[in-house]
Amino acid sequence: MTRGRPKTPLLSRERIVEAALRIVDDEGLDALTTRRLATDLGVKGASLYNHFRDKEEIVVAVAEYALTRVPRRMLGDDVSPEQLLLWGVVGLRDALLANPNLVPVLVRQRTVGNGDREAVTARLIEGGIPAEDVMLLHESLERWAIGNAVRESTPIEPTGPDGDADRFPHLTAAVRTQRATPHEMFENVARGIIRSILDRGDDLRPHEAERRARA
Repeated sequence: MTRGRPKTPLLSRERIVEAALRIVDDEGLDALTTRRLATDLGVKGASLYNHFRDKEEIVVAVAEYALTRVPRRMLGDDVSPEQLLLWGVVGLRDALLANPNLVPVLVRQRTVGNGDREAVTARLIEGGIPAEDVMLLHESLERWAIGNAVRESTPIEPTGPDGDADRFPHLTAAVRTQRATPHEMFENVARGIIRSILDRGDDLRPHEAERRARA
């Protein structure tokens, strides 16, 4: 007598992560509990621990998975450091805009995305960029992406374009000149961050100056 296929597909890390991401996207991080996740998967809660140590490990895996869903570009030798960094920060912003409820995870779990950071860091250091600058680039760009994603995904109170023109005439006039889309504005600022760090001299690297003074 042959056994038929089980009615419920075998549980896997991928299946757990995909179900968890649906819950987080639809209802937020607080809605993600092991009981709720097990119910959605049609399994007992204890079976989740055959694949993950605890809920936090599931949450981290969900964040990693969300980052991998963003289209990636190959790290070819002909790609400039500036372009490499720009692709990375745009991808991070896109992932956060697609999954805004995961922003707190990236803020508290700094290891999320370390695989990509390692690859980019290796390329930059091999290209002659000081390690101090590489870390400053990572920190600055990631903070910009996270802050921008929070701002873009947060509903704002609708106001007329000239509602505060009398109180803030100069600001209102400046706002009226803005033609760039939010994405274009994000890229423009990101490019400015990248260039300002890549172009700075040793006099703006405090640790490098200290090292040379001791040499």
